[in-house]
Amino acid sequence: MKENLETENFSLWFPGHMRKSRYIISDNLKNIDIVYELLDARAPTATKNKAIEDMIKNKLRLIILGKVDLAEKDLTKMWVKKFKKEGIFSIPLNCKNYIQTKEIINISRMLLKELKLKKNKKNFSVKKFRAMVVGVPNVGKSTLINSLAGRKKAKTGNFPGVTKSKQWIVLDENIDLLDTPGNLSYEDRINEESCFILELLGSLKVGVFDEENVAFKLLNFLYKNRKDILEKVFGFENIDFSENLLEQYAKLKNMLQKGAIVDTKRAAEILIRKFREGEFGRVTLQMP
Repeated sequence: MKENLETENFSLWFPGHMRKSRYIISDNLKNIDIVYELLDARAPTATKNKAIEDMIKNKLRLIILGKVDLAEKDLTKMWVKKFKKEGIFSIPLNCKNYIQTKEIINISRMLLKELKLKKNKKNFSVKKFRAMVVGVPNVGKSTLINSLAGRKKAKTGNFPGVTKSKQWIVLDENIDLLDTPGNLSYEDRINEESCFILELLGSLKVGVFDEENVAFKLLNFLYKNRKDILEKVFGFENIDFSENLLEQYAKLKNMLQKGAIVDTKRAAEILIRKFREGEFGRVTLQMP
């Protein structure tokens, strides 16, 4: 990604509702019993927000590894073990699955009960509690909340910035849930690996990044780590790795402009969309 493009589009990358989000999180933490930190199971490190983590470090936290149906099972298990070693409870789940998401409530009560015993809180009811959902844009917070509520309560969309203000949602008579706008940190922007992954997952707005560069990096990642998926994308095994993979894909799919010029931009857009919609199958982008 070109530095001048990033600088010129910084307001798009870090819009006002993200600054507002940090204020909402900080201002409401005192009233929160447990924080649900939603990460993408395909890239738990890249979708972890250091700025938010610093704010919530003194609060009870449950890491939810979402979009687990798109991640590699064995690697997801390794991520759960890694968080456990760090003293953080985590749960992998498909946020669209109502039965799975309900388990979050049971786990929350268990963790809060343990905390109550440790702190000897006399006036704290485990039955009634308040939770907050945090995560980067487009990680699936609204989908998770709608599944928890069993009905449509939060706005959803396959693009960043859908939720732009806080929303208190009453899940039942015993649980209040605070949804917050998606938030990114400056560190995410300057970390090359995280930046590529956030672009690929749709956490950054279109226009902030070079789609051809992202698609090129995706194909190279598959070449190095998942040749089986790459062969599936191309539709055959004997891929010429000495040539530009993005140009090869565009030629293969007959994506040409006037004058037989290869349309790599269109090819990139299609590849990114296919990845986001899960057409590549299970692909984990970060190893624990």
